This record gives sequence, structure tokens and C-alpha cells, in this order.
Amino acid sequence: MSNRAGLPVAVVHRWLGRLPVSIIYLRDFREIAGGVGFPSLGPDRATSVEGLKQLTSDIGARRIYTYGNSAGAFPALHYGLNVGARAVLCMAGPTTLTREFNEDMPTFGKTLSRGPAEVPEYAVDMRPLYAAAENPPKVLFVYGTGFPRDRRWAENMGGLPSVQLVPIEGLAEHNVVVPSITSGIFPGLLSRFIALGED
Repeated sequence: MSNRAGLPVAVVHRWLGRLPVSIIYLRDFREIAGGVGFPSLGPDRATSVEGLKQLTSDIGARRIYTYGNSAGAFPALHYGLNVGARAVLCMAGPTTLTREFNEDMPTFGKTLSRGPAEVPEYAVDMRPLYAAAENPPKVLFVYGTGFPRDRRWAENMGGLPSVQLVPIEGLAEHNVVVPSITSGIFPGLLSRFIALGED
């Protein structure tokens, strides 16, 4: 979800396309982290959730997974919870859009600033929502320990029974997809992700 996958979609699809799943790619060309939905699914967020549910039903999906990288982590968590996903894979990125949590964040990007400004009700913290959910998606959250912003966002979800944090020790950059691929751990992460939804 969002407007980036950590690599060009055609490249990352070399790995995602090998999974035993049907894939729906969503891009937020308005760059507000899915805050007003996706026009191909509906005119607003609520109808986009229903549109995504209908689309997954139409293709005969038995389980739903969501994947988000960078700014796409938040909509992956948000939409994943609202469509009843079995598992969510976040490759770094925000877990809360609340001003209180993020106001002192360095380089808090345009995408994540515009969403809360234009859609204030979307500026929520996913931790209490996942904590309160009866059967939340299982979350695999990958982040670099040397990148303070991502570490704080990851630790915001830490300790929840449905969340597994995957720290990449010493990584001091936001993009965790490329290092995961070059180090050889990316296929294993995808396998863990799929297995989470099968439990």
C-alpha cells in the first residue's frame, strides 16, 4: 500500500509474485497515506474498505494479507484491521499519525503530514486499536535499530500479543527492503508473513 514498495513494483514483484497468493497493488497517488481511500475502490476510506472486501471476495480469497513499506505501513495496519486481514507485514514506517507522538520526529515527510492535516480523524494511533480488537491481524514489523524514527514507531506496537518486531541490528536507514534483500533475509520474512496468516 501507499505509493512505494521499497523498490519499483516490477522489481519487488519478483519476490511477492512467488508467494501462493493473488496480489492487489494499491497506490495512493494523492500521497496522504490512504487517508481518503483509494479511488479505484471507492470515493472515501469507508467505501474503499468495503470495495477491498468485495474485491477479495470476488477473487475467492480465503485469507487477506496486507503489506506496507515506509508510509504504506500505516494504511497496511489500518486497512488490514478493517478488512479482517490475517497478517500484516510492515517494512518500517509509522504506526501512529497522532501529532503528540510525531511532533518531534525529524524528517516527518509530506505524505504523513498531509494525511492528518486533511483527514484529522485518520490521525490515530494503531496500538490501542490493535490492543482492543478481538482478533487483530498478526503483525510482522521490520525496522532498522539505528534509525530512531522507525525504532520509535516499531516500539509503539511492541508488547502486543499479535505483534512481532523484527529489528535489523545497526541498520541506520529507513529503507529496510533493499538491505533485507541483499542480506538474504527477505524471502524468509515473506515466508514468516504467510505462515502467520495460516495459524
